[in-house]
Amino acid sequence: MGGRDDGQNWDGSRSWEEDIYWTHFQFIHFTQFLQTTTNFQQQLALPKTFSDNLKKKLPENVTLKGPSGVVWNIGLTTRDNTVYFVDGWQQFVNDHSLKENDFLVFKYNGESLFEVLIFDGNSFCEKATSYFLGKCGHAQTEQGDSKAKDNNTSAFNAGVESASPQVADVVAKTTPAAVPSQTTSKRTKKKPVIEVTPV
Repeated sequence: MGGRDDGQNWDGSRSWEEDIYWTHFQFIHFTQFLQTTTNFQQQLALPKTFSDNLKKKLPENVTLKGPSGVVWNIGLTTRDNTVYFVDGWQQFVNDHSLKENDFLVFKYNGESLFEVLIFDGNSFCEKATSYFLGKCGHAQTEQGDSKAKDNNTSAFNAGVESASPQVADVVAKTTPAAVPSQTTSKRTKKKPVIEVTPV
């Protein structure tokens, strides 16, 4: 008994593949193209298939984790069987300077976290600026603390702070293990990395 190309059976029920995907996969991915006709600056409608399958499972508030490692707390609302990012979404848009035709790739962890990659709508490459945000004193860490922990050893989360009060805290960016230095030849010389372990 074959199904249709859209993952549904001929009688409209979900195929076994769709059922397993939506009920058992740990991560669910989707993309959204930003269009001014959808008022993306104020809210973002999640894809209908995502909404239909997960709206009962989603909490009222979720976390968006941008490429920089900063997290934003976002409120969800449901209208006409579609789930929307609302409260906090505007700050995410402003902090990342999102514009029409940019597109976002979301990775949902099955609970309350959405990791987001941001692509420029003209070049179709990741927006480099999304990895670097300005400093703000009202930030929170991903764990919800009011300040970044001094013992944060994550290479991904070291040093960058958030851009707005709603942005939770950035914690850090990876720095290169070896930095090229100028030499008289055209070859680059790498400086050694020195690791210090507290005693």
